[in-house]
Amino acid sequence: KEVITHTDSISVPGWTGAGYIIFDPVTGDGAYKIAGGANGGFLKILDENLNKLLLWVESLSGSILSQYGGLFSQALAGLKGLYDQITTFIKLLKECPLATAIAGIVSFSLIVAGFVTASIAAFALNPIYGLIVASGGSVLASTVAGSFISSCRMRN
Repeated sequence: KEVITHTDSISVPGWTGAGYIIFDPVTGDGAYKIAGGANGGFLKILDENLNKLLLWVESLSGSILSQYGGLFSQALAGLKGLYDQITTFIKLLKECPLATAIAGIVSFSLIVAGFVTASIAAFALNPIYGLIVASGGSVLASTVAGSFISSCRMRN
């Protein structure tokens, strides 16, 4: 393995330190590390707080839903879906080598895009069909992302 370091310190608001790259020329795997113990842990705090906020908003949905109907429900479902995608991408990037993470993200995104399109078409035929297709797509996308993450954990 090779280690590549900066010649100067890195400065961002609130922190000054050093970063370095560990690179395996045989496999092409690499990781960017930050000296001093910083590890992106703020993402966990963001994740927990965002999840609490979404649950709170969801708890209010009953009264709002009675006034604004399905629009609020659709917006909330879309927001929750986006949140789930972002957390899946973060897990892939944290657990997997970059090339594997990119392959997982592309696979996941293509499955989601395909099933969203199929769900819209199925919903036009019958709303129940749309829900069935959307549920199947959700299970398949989660399974694919989970298998990428599991295989990366086994390699580490």
